[in-house]
Amino acid sequence: MSSALPEAVRRLTDLPDAERRIGAFWLVRQLGRGGFAPVWLAEETAGTTKLRLSAVKLFALDAGGEAGRQAIIDEAARLCRVEHPNVVRFYQLPVDEARGVIGLAMEYVAGESLGERLRDKQTLSVRETIDAGIAIASALVAVHGAGLVHRDISPANVVVDAALLGTPAAYKLIDFGISAASPTSTPGQTIPSMRSKIPSAPGTPGDRPSDRGFRSPLEAIGGKRGFVDPVCWRDLSPATSASDLYALGAVLFVCLVGRTPAAGRGSLDEEVLHGRKRPPRLAELVSELPASLGDLVEALLAPAPEERPRSAEIVAIELERIRSALVGRRRALPPEEDGPFRGLERFEKEHRDVFFGRRVEVAAALEVLRTRGLAALLGPSGSGKSSLARAGILPAIADGALGGPRQWETVLISPGTDPRQVLTTALFHMGIDPRRSPEEAAAQVEAWLAQSKRGLVLLVDQLEEIATLAQGPAGKSQTWTLDLLSRLGERPWPGLRVVVTARRDLLDPILAHEQVGRVITRGAVLVSPLGSAAWGEVVDAAFESYGYSFEDPRLRKELIEALETTAGSMPLVEFALRELWRSRDRANKLVTRSSLRAIEFSGALSRHANETLDRAVKEAGTERVVQRVLLSLTTPAGARMTRPIGDLVREIGPAARAVVQVFAEARLVLRETERRKDGEVELVTLAHEALLVHWGRLRDWVASEREERLVIEDFEDAAKVWDDKPDPELLWRRRRLLLLEEILRVRQLRLEGAAKRFYTASVAAAQRSRIIVGVVGILAGAIALGAGTVYVDLEAKRAQAEADTAMAKAEAALALARESKAQADRERAVSGQKEAEKREAEVKAALTALKLVQGSLALQAKASASEPKEPTALDSSVVRQLDEYIVKQERDNAKLPEPLEDLLRETENIPPPVVEPGLTGPVTVLPPQPRGGPVARSVVPGEAYSKLSQAKVVASSCKREDASEPKGNGKVALVLDPNGTVSAVSLDERFVGTKVGACVDRAFRQVNVQPFEGKPFTVIWSFAIP
Repeated sequence: MSSALPEAVRRLTDLPDAERRIGAFWLVRQLGRGGFAPVWLAEETAGTTKLRLSAVKLFALDAGGEAGRQAIIDEAARLCRVEHPNVVRFYQLPVDEARGVIGLAMEYVAGESLGERLRDKQTLSVRETIDAGIAIASALVAVHGAGLVHRDISPANVVVDAALLGTPAAYKLIDFGISAASPTSTPGQTIPSMRSKIPSAPGTPGDRPSDRGFRSPLEAIGGKRGFVDPVCWRDLSPATSASDLYALGAVLFVCLVGRTPAAGRGSLDEEVLHGRKRPPRLAELVSELPASLGDLVEALLAPAPEERPRSAEIVAIELERIRSALVGRRRALPPEEDGPFRGLERFEKEHRDVFFGRRVEVAAALEVLRTRGLAALLGPSGSGKSSLARAGILPAIADGALGGPRQWETVLISPGTDPRQVLTTALFHMGIDPRRSPEEAAAQVEAWLAQSKRGLVLLVDQLEEIATLAQGPAGKSQTWTLDLLSRLGERPWPGLRVVVTARRDLLDPILAHEQVGRVITRGAVLVSPLGSAAWGEVVDAAFESYGYSFEDPRLRKELIEALETTAGSMPLVEFALRELWRSRDRANKLVTRSSLRAIEFSGALSRHANETLDRAVKEAGTERVVQRVLLSLTTPAGARMTRPIGDLVREIGPAARAVVQVFAEARLVLRETERRKDGEVELVTLAHEALLVHWGRLRDWVASEREERLVIEDFEDAAKVWDDKPDPELLWRRRRLLLLEEILRVRQLRLEGAAKRFYTASVAAAQRSRIIVGVVGILAGAIALGAGTVYVDLEAKRAQAEADTAMAKAEAALALARESKAQADRERAVSGQKEAEKREAEVKAALTALKLVQGSLALQAKASASEPKEPTALDSSVVRQLDEYIVKQERDNAKLPEPLEDLLRETENIPPPVVEPGLTGPVTVLPPQPRGGPVARSVVPGEAYSKLSQAKVVASSCKREDASEPKGNGKVALVLDPNGTVSAVSLDERFVGTKVGACVDRAFRQVNVQPFEGKPFTVIWSFAIP
């Protein structure tokens, strides 16, 4: 066998076992031949460590010169362009220059080729044939999607993994040695012949190629006889994607009959090879064959390319439908009135039979789940991640794509504001207790699986909500949930798989969680919006499913051209296609040109939303009510959020329910019922985030109120934390309160529950602080202690201490004032007497207020020792006596800090952090500020405040390795560059060099804001380690 090899390859393969290497690959034994090169089983090694088994195809470097070397590189490049579980993966190109050999290292599949299997078995069962057909068709979807034509589809180029027999995953397409770029022509168009490329030779005009020095057309066009497209065989035309489909039909024919189509009746029929005659029908040769399978193979083997199925996607869909019918599952199309398009709504499991265009991504996710516990579908907003999971991956698992248990239970959740509650409620039947640790919860899930003998697929849709919605007091809920997900997904536990979907642009805070970040990265499946070519396949499959066709062939081209303008925004395309479906010709089952012209693809969604808005305004009475309802369904950062309808009614009024009804009927918002511990709750959310991007009215509303809403969101988060664990440090200071009060006044908002209690406590603390600061300022002048004022923090203990000090100073000052008055009396100095009397009056008022402050603080201390109660404000009559004077004194004499400096920095009486070199410049980054409000516009865009707050929440989940590591409050300094990224981070000195400090460092380095103009800014922020 080796005698026919190129000399360089022969010398390498004849070496002793220990020396038979090329690059990092040790050649173990020959597997066979691929084209004109031998294929060897090899072990890839690093030093003495064996990494993996590979299949290495060996070539001589001098064979074919530079063109031959380039052909090898081109084959590797083509393999790199095709990523699909049913296509072998490319590893690398090892080269041995000294021996003159180059290798093509690929994925090794333990098994035999489909050709070898057919040699042993003669024919395959209908079920196994369909599995092979689904695998090859799915692989061709990826090949053709990469702009390639394989050109050599045959049983010899399909390898079979015996361990996976019974599923399409068992079959992989190999040998891309003669694959080529796909011609731009479509089926039915005239394709340039290759005859012009064949050198002329003497002879008559009718000479065949073989008469001019070719043994057969195969030398000119490639492939194997019996599997080559008759058009290519007859005219020497270049192969197209339709040629690969013909070869696929021939493979199915061979699997069922044991002979090629041209030899279907026993002897080779040249008329079939040249396409002048159809091959025999399968029904004539195979008994008990599903009629639909025979019809499909007949269509694939049609001599004319335009009579074959339009794409490999359609072939795979039909084969899967036949496979489902064989196991007793009938195709379940949605009612024709609903149609195959979902508009802004996602595809669910019941829409699986009209979910098209995602075959490659479904196969990729299943491949991940075969070897890992978690698959993460990551992509931009509107790329179809949720639909892919719900209508593609989950049904495939239920059908047995992963093997394992016969029955799989599916649990679907979205994290919301309290992910632990949502998750434990969904898994309540498994005995999950939210009070237990994540380790115990994971063990309980595994125990339930072992006992029930069922599988579990947990789908966490919109995982980014853990970062965007679950903030403030939900920090523990976040950490618990992420810990549990990492434990469930860190390894492929039998019968347990986790699928998550997430927006890539909102994933950074979650990736900062070390374990979850590692699991997500390893199981990532990137999901991109469909391109115009893929949309063409979707349209074809969707309309054909209901028996509809285009009015004329040119109309399909016009539709695809219209799709190109919005192909990158899948929700817009789906919405426009649903409008097209609604205007179809029902009587003649046609898609007409008049229907297409009536739809403006790029503006269909915005037009529909504006019309719905007009109807909602009529129902609500004012546009402001509608605006408040829609804004309530978004986050300040511009993402969707789910809200109970009851909350909207309480906040906005009864008209909110009518507004939701109007938008629900227009399918612009979604309503669903969720079962909670306290009963069922009706929830509402925007139908899709595309509304936030492509509907101008809503987009403008969100932008105009984003900064005010960020302040309110921060206030509500602080209120929840304080309500859970009252701590004076959490109370807002005066300047924050002034900003909040202005926003509440302008927006006419009411505070309730925890927010109201937190506000009351903050106001009371602020009043105490103002009185004490003002009084101490008066006393300082009275006893000539200088012009400085004593700053008193809001903490209860320090406030008590300051009050005691102020009382002592007040009594001393009163004595001094009286002595001054007596002195003035003795000296009969009228002006001095009046000044002293005035000072005595001020001090008496101050003493009265201080006594009340002390009493209030004593009561508060007593109350905090027992049941926590709502704080009581100071006596309003006393406050009024001094308030005007103190405000005037502040206004006249005090030098106020920069606007809202307290809001971001909050560094009073806290030692500054150690800042590494380069962290220079003033701390001038301001929080989000409302337009026209009481504060100047921020230099950095408003989302900086939100992103820093998110980083603070992530940092709070950092865990100490042991008791020696620091805990408590800390400060971090970071530099925001104009490109919106963090270039440097520095922590308080006590956190430097610790593992918990490194975790905090990572959390803040993930901060990313919109680019801004100007120089880098240094930001001081706080964090807390429990």
